[in-house]
Amino acid sequence: MTTKTNRSLLVQGFTSVLVGNETASGGYAQMVIGWLPFLDTCLRWSVGEGAEAKTELFTVKDYVTNPAADNKVQGYRMAAIASDILGLSDDEPVTTAIKQAVSRTLRAAVSVNYFYGAKITLATLPGVGNKRRVVLSGIPAGDMFDLMEKLPEGEAPRFNALGRSAARKLAEARVGDKLKPLSPDKLMEAVLSRPVMASGANHAIYGKTWSMTDMLAAMYKRGIAAGLMPEEKTRGADDGKLSTEKTKAFQAKLSQVHQWVAMIGKVDGEVDVAPTKEQEAVMDSIAEAWAAYRSANPLLF
Repeated sequence: MTTKTNRSLLVQGFTSVLVGNETASGGYAQMVIGWLPFLDTCLRWSVGEGAEAKTELFTVKDYVTNPAADNKVQGYRMAAIASDILGLSDDEPVTTAIKQAVSRTLRAAVSVNYFYGAKITLATLPGVGNKRRVVLSGIPAGDMFDLMEKLPEGEAPRFNALGRSAARKLAEARVGDKLKPLSPDKLMEAVLSRPVMASGANHAIYGKTWSMTDMLAAMYKRGIAAGLMPEEKTRGADDGKLSTEKTKAFQAKLSQVHQWVAMIGKVDGEVDVAPTKEQEAVMDSIAEAWAAYRSANPLLF
């Protein structure tokens, strides 16, 4: 696949994610694959002039694998990625939804590239109505499903209940297809290595597969465990007082929204009182946060 094609795939997926409709999960899949040829692409940002000028060269994957301690620098990096890779105009704001889409898919792409390389591909499945749904395919079943017993070091590996069930079903399927039976070792290898789609559907052998949201979370977790990227820190997580203050502030915002909603629809759906600027700002921020959530957790069926 050429770089041009991957750029088109990346932008196409990015657009689907931001729209937040039933194609959003497919958009995430397209973005993960679309990032792969750009992970080591070098970008540059610069701000200020003269003695106040600041600049940096960084790779696309640095945004998640080597994040800057300074949030401003991370913001400059995001702006460069949005402009130079995703094609956003310089005056287009980088919203929370954009940052989340980039961060989540870029982390997954780093892990996919490290663990699987080109083995993970895109597949198309029937969707709602006549629409098609894009998913990631090629994930080894042993990575997606918990199939093995947790044993002390040195003991021979063996299946747990789910693994034994999968082995039995796979063996029965081979008999139905008139294929030669496999030895126990070969059967275990076949069960663990069988490629599976992250479609969120039930697999005939293994059970319910990952959704795209599950896939993103799993790749992030594996990336952290492998030392590919640090875990993102939540602001205020270590400061109980700050968290309490933020909670109170958010509750105050919700109260403002409730007051405005109570004014809506009193007379045939018409609004009697205009919202204050504070209420508008709060509702805009909540709407943006909800759009980001729905984009990441679409209604597939």
